[in-house]
Order: sequence, then structure tokens, then C-alpha cells
Amino acid sequence: MFNRTITISLTGQTESDVDDAFEEAITRLKAGNVSGSDQNKTSSFSFENVPTEEVSSKADEVSEGAQLLVSLDGGQTFQPAPSGVRLIFPDVEVDDEDGPTELHLNATQEGLISDLYTTRGEHLDHIIGTDSQLVSDIVERLVTLGA
Repeated sequence: MFNRTITISLTGQTESDVDDAFEEAITRLKAGNVSGSDQNKTSSFSFENVPTEEVSSKADEVSEGAQLLVSLDGGQTFQPAPSGVRLIFPDVEVDDEDGPTELHLNATQEGLISDLYTTRGEHLDHIIGTDSQLVSDIVERLVTLGA
């Protein structure tokens, strides 16, 4: 078990705005996100959920059953990521696309899912492409490349 410090910052024009921002931050924490932020015209939130005890960088020393580890400090420490890890690369350049485009990577215990979103009507409403790779396939490809 890990001790954690969870810091949540909230702003809002009304008490209801602050309550809504708090609920959204809690929803994302419960979904396994270790940090995040969002804002709209009337409210905003940001949060960070970090271990307060040193976490081992060795998989066999981390809690039993953890198959995926994540580091938010450049690989100095790692923590279990039971719900996976999601990364977003905003503002990627794509030929023939005029609107905002983002690359979303979702790493799970099973593998890696990549989605490329663009804006054609509503914000990020169109998936240009998607790809899924199992961990076993990634390992096999890398072993073949190294041979």
C-alpha cells in the first residue's frame, strides 16, 4: 500500500461551478488518472495524485498483480497503473488537415492503442486512423529487429 498526497485546485464563478469541477476531478482520479486538468468558461480544476513514500522502480517490488508501471519523473520512480496510461500529443501536424489534430496513446496491460483525431466540424470529431498492438506482438517485433 502506498501513501499518497492528492492536491486538487478548483476555481468557479459560483459554488455550483466549484462543485462540478470537484466532481469531475474526483471522477478522473477514480478512473486511475494520476494528474489532470480541464476548464470551461465558468470553472477549472487541476489535480495531482503522487506517492509520498518512495516507490520502487523494480516491477517485482511493486504491489502484487501490477502489470503496468508508470513514471512521472523521468524514470526515477515508478508506480502501478492498474487502469493503464493515456497520453495526448496536442497540435500534431498532419498533411491536408486544417483543424486541430491530436495523437492519443492508450497503454494498457494488453498493449498499445493509438488514435489520431482531427477537427472537421466539432472539436476533435473525426478519427483519421487507429491502431492496436498487443504487448506480445511489440516484443516479438523488437526481438526480430534486434536479431
